[in-house]
Amino acid sequence: MLITAGVSNEEAAAVIFKSMTAQFLVKKTYAVQPGDIVLVHAAAGGVGQILSGLAKGLGAFVVGTAGGPEKCATEKAAGCDVAIDYKNPDWPEEFLKATGGKKARVVYDSVGKDTV
Repeated sequence: MLITAGVSNEEAAAVIFKSMTAQFLVKKTYAVQPGDIVLVHAAAGGVGQILSGLAKGLGAFVVGTAGGPEKCATEKAAGCDVAIDYKNPDWPEEFLKATGGKKARVVYDSVGKDTV
């Protein structure tokens, strides 16, 4: 495997493991289907960005959450249809508004207590 100039072996390995994790989540943990509504917490993180792109590529409507406007812009660039700042206490209402009142078929959460 040829690694792009400027990318360390450690960074390349991290991308592979993040990609494997995301792929496992969208194919094995819950097989994302076209038309599914998928909620990805921490969608601006490494696994979250890859997972969002994979879910979008599988035909899902992807809603990502992240902490702050810059991270929300990152998740939009990663493939999320909607980016929501989970620091806003009304984020669940924003989610329902974005989905027309429908709930997610699957939720991926690598944030933990901050989203609860």
